[in-house]
Amino acid sequence: MFKKILFSCLLLSLFVSAHAIPSRPNVTEIEQCGLVTDAEKRAIPKIQLTTSQIIGWVDSPSAPTSSCHGHYEEPLLSIDEKELPQNGTRIQASGQTSLYASGCSTFEGPVVIQQPNKLLTADFAKVFRDAKTQKITQIMLYGHVTLREPGKLLYGDKATLYPTTKTGIIEKTTYRIAMSDLSPPQEQIVSLYGMNAWGEAKTAKQDKEGDYHFEQGTYSTCPPGHNDWRIAASKVVIHKKTRRGEAYHMKLRVKDIPVFYFPYFNFPIDDRRQTGFLVPYYKQSSRSGTILGAPFYWNLAPNYDLTLTPEWYSKRGFMMNGDFRYLTKNSSGRISGNFLPADQAYKTFKQNNNIVNHSINRGLLHVDNTTQFNSHWSSNFIFNRASDDYYFEDFGESLATNTQTQLVREANLKYTDTHWDVLSRVQSFQTLHPIDIPPVNGVYERLPQLLAVGRYPQILPGTNFTFSSEYDYFGWSNQQVGNPVGNRINLSPSFDFPFERSWGYFTPQAQLSSTQYYLNNQPTGFSDNLQRHLPILSAGAGLYFDRHFSWFDRAYQHTLEPKLYYLYVPFQNQSAFPNFDSTYYIFTFDQLFRNNRFTGNDRLGDANQMSLALLSRVIDETTGAEKFRIGIGQIMYFQNRRVTLTPNDQGLIGFTPRNTATSPLVGQIGYMLSPEWYANADGAWDFQKNRAENSQISLHFSPEKTRVFHLSYSFLRNGDTPFMTTGNTNLHQIHVGLAHRLTPQWNMLLGAGYNISHNHPLNYLFGVEYDTCCWAVRTVVTRTFDRLNASSQPQYENRIVLQILLKGFGTLATQDSTGAIRESIPGYQDSFKG
Repeated sequence: MFKKILFSCLLLSLFVSAHAIPSRPNVTEIEQCGLVTDAEKRAIPKIQLTTSQIIGWVDSPSAPTSSCHGHYEEPLLSIDEKELPQNGTRIQASGQTSLYASGCSTFEGPVVIQQPNKLLTADFAKVFRDAKTQKITQIMLYGHVTLREPGKLLYGDKATLYPTTKTGIIEKTTYRIAMSDLSPPQEQIVSLYGMNAWGEAKTAKQDKEGDYHFEQGTYSTCPPGHNDWRIAASKVVIHKKTRRGEAYHMKLRVKDIPVFYFPYFNFPIDDRRQTGFLVPYYKQSSRSGTILGAPFYWNLAPNYDLTLTPEWYSKRGFMMNGDFRYLTKNSSGRISGNFLPADQAYKTFKQNNNIVNHSINRGLLHVDNTTQFNSHWSSNFIFNRASDDYYFEDFGESLATNTQTQLVREANLKYTDTHWDVLSRVQSFQTLHPIDIPPVNGVYERLPQLLAVGRYPQILPGTNFTFSSEYDYFGWSNQQVGNPVGNRINLSPSFDFPFERSWGYFTPQAQLSSTQYYLNNQPTGFSDNLQRHLPILSAGAGLYFDRHFSWFDRAYQHTLEPKLYYLYVPFQNQSAFPNFDSTYYIFTFDQLFRNNRFTGNDRLGDANQMSLALLSRVIDETTGAEKFRIGIGQIMYFQNRRVTLTPNDQGLIGFTPRNTATSPLVGQIGYMLSPEWYANADGAWDFQKNRAENSQISLHFSPEKTRVFHLSYSFLRNGDTPFMTTGNTNLHQIHVGLAHRLTPQWNMLLGAGYNISHNHPLNYLFGVEYDTCCWAVRTVVTRTFDRLNASSQPQYENRIVLQILLKGFGTLATQDSTGAIRESIPGYQDSFKG
């Protein structure tokens, strides 16, 4: 009985931390305790375990390919705390024990130590208790030593633990660590299909912070039998708090072949943001040559970070990129930029094209900030600055950025409450003027713009009142002869009188548009003070007819909705008015119900017209989703339109004939065959000239994030900007994009755009991905329209991007190809991330 009590007291104190550092024990006694006799060695069973058995890997051919056709298993670690001793520790030793009040005690096993969410097992154990402090200072475990915590396993031949410092060392170690935090398991055996990292080491040491130091260790996220890659290092450190790893004198091995060496590397073991180098990347460009980058991520604080990326361009030199992000209680934003001094390729380009005003030091600055002061007040600030007119031609990553010519700079302050929306803004643009594209017009600055809209529904019974007001000062950063500048004030009060029922509606509206100009730099013969005061009278009406039906045991609602819209605006000659911000709307179905055919406030179109439209929809009554929509409409003109933007608007985008009795016929159609399939089309057809004015057709299929098919065709009369000065100016193009999984491992990416009007490609994209459970590789080749040369022949930028993803470790490229993929394959959600 006494022996059991003594043994129980000893075991209860094994994992209790000391409150004071014990005096140094006799080294000879401890060393003597750690020696293993021949009899004790014979007590350790000779069991040979495979790596799979050690780390709990179970092959499962029916499991998904993404999990390497298998999973990890963990035993139950959590038991009812009521069943544990008071200190929360239970120790069981099934073999012979030798217990002493001080000095060395031995336990023959198996030895099992249980705590909440912790399990320690061994074949044999020795415990040393200091005679002076009565504290256990050292525990030695032998034979198949296993330490388990949720998502963590360490296994070795021998372990020495130091309870007073909560440190220890395990020799000939095999370990496994889950890549995400796990809650305590509630089943007897838990199957883990998530990603785990594992490796082997000569020794594994745990310091007082709980970090593990693996000497001469390896690291991989590929399970046994699929060890396609691993790193071997003189030391691997896994940090408990930061969930990040460090490797010293690291060699990356692919199928045991060394392919990469780095003296130091910092890598994540989960998706939390931590300071460290990201994996370098490589790409090839026809304009810039070979490009190598080495990003460094700096996690400055939980709410802001910085990424610095030095890049080397073989044809240009070194560029430094910076990207600073921040998030505060009220604000969020980004400051990014880059700088490349003495661009050698650009220097040659300047010499060949006699460009003398631009520096060969090149760069870009972007600032974006949004602040929400309270529920009413907010602000936004955007600033962009490129060093020269050719920056995006040389460094753009997609068709949209390659052809970008207007960079916005804007600061605004907004106020919103129940009745009012108020905006104050200053806005300007940097306009790029490359010599190899048609001339680009500058854009007026707004310095400032003040806009206020007040809405008072039911200000009188059955009457809604809206008051819109806008003040703008339009100017140029560099004064240009012949371009007027000055002030514009627009006031627009309106009353509408809605009559609405379940079967239809009728809404007459009366509005006054009052515009005043105070100008400078007007052309000779034009007044500096101009004004326009015009009424806008309109009335909209519609009926709702619907029926309910079932199709394949599903309930639907079918509607038929005829619509009328009458608009009257008297004519006023506005040819002397400047044009700061007005253009034609592209004529579509929505244009049937607008009260002005121009954007902005510089032109108010005269009108005496009636719009007639018919809309029909099919709605899923279970989900409320619109399964089918079709609409058709036309405007009946009772008089010719006289207000224009210029004396001859014939070639402008969106222009329609002004002397016809009817507008082009416009229509739209959309059909959702299933949640994966959707098709839509819209367009305008001019019966007077028997031609299309604009059209757009698209078909989209997306059964999952990475499987997408997209086909689109578009036509816009006078819309091909690069050809506005040469021949056919119509934009007539087709785009196709495809992301398709050929096999569980192989994925294909295809994208192409073609300018039908001028018979030249807009862009090509071809990519292949090979994806396994622990690594993936992707190669993307792009050819993107850049500009027209002096003979109006298209010029292209060619790129090759290689991305290698070691899952749970990092990627050998950043997001370099994703912009081109998103543009070529709309709806594609890139999963190529570590």
